[in-house]
Amino acid sequence: MIPKPIVVAAGRWIRLLEQHTFHDAARLTRTSPPLADLTPGQYESGWDLLAEWDLRQQGEIALSPGAMERLVERYFIEANPLWLQAGGEFLSDVDLLPVDIDELSIELDLPPDRALTVARRVVGKYDARRQAEIGLQGERAFIDWLTQSSDVTVEHTSLFDDYAGYDVRILKGSLEALFEIKATTREGPTFRFFLSRNEYETMQTYASTWHLQLVRLSAEGQPQFYFLDSTWLANVMPEDIPTISKWASAEIVVDENQLSRGLHSDARWCLREQR
Repeated sequence: MIPKPIVVAAGRWIRLLEQHTFHDAARLTRTSPPLADLTPGQYESGWDLLAEWDLRQQGEIALSPGAMERLVERYFIEANPLWLQAGGEFLSDVDLLPVDIDELSIELDLPPDRALTVARRVVGKYDARRQAEIGLQGERAFIDWLTQSSDVTVEHTSLFDDYAGYDVRILKGSLEALFEIKATTREGPTFRFFLSRNEYETMQTYASTWHLQLVRLSAEGQPQFYFLDSTWLANVMPEDIPTISKWASAEIVVDENQLSRGLHSDARWCLREQR
């Protein structure tokens, strides 16, 4: 993790270069009393950090657009503070900014509204990364379940193709099943996930072999497997507005009583004990 003083030094370079030439900015880092709390070595490391984090080109002085916001964003993504795990629900107002991002934004003269925007972006990227990890964990748990229970051939499609419209392909002789896996670690009476347009269109194209498999992972990583009927799913999908907009991704919230445990009857050949 990059020490905070180095990030502060990088931020000061950004502020100085908004008003001064590089040579004048460098001179101020050595001679200006308000900047004397950091050492020349820290300023040098801060300058190098701007290149390392693609906020300027190596050997160039010109900064990338939005360099200050991107600097703060990258720092907190790397730091992975505890408040990230709480999600973005608390980021409704600048008065609710986490202390560490509030303090750094004050040091770097980043206005509170822009600091709030950065905090929301950091949470969004953390959530996306965490959800990807949970998704992969769910896919592997599903594959382990099938391979321990049957002698099918398994293709973990999502590892090499992000646009197939399914995550796992199962083969046995002339039989084929395509599984889109949605995983969660959240407990409760509902199951929430997002379905992309590509996944939905793949469901329509391969209606007889495509299945939506839901995996709920406990805190210890123990999985529970459910399936959701494609007919129910088709009835809750959004509709395009002709000539105006087409939906790209849909949030689906399913009551637990709509879910069935195990595998859909059309795919139970994948499990030896249910053949």
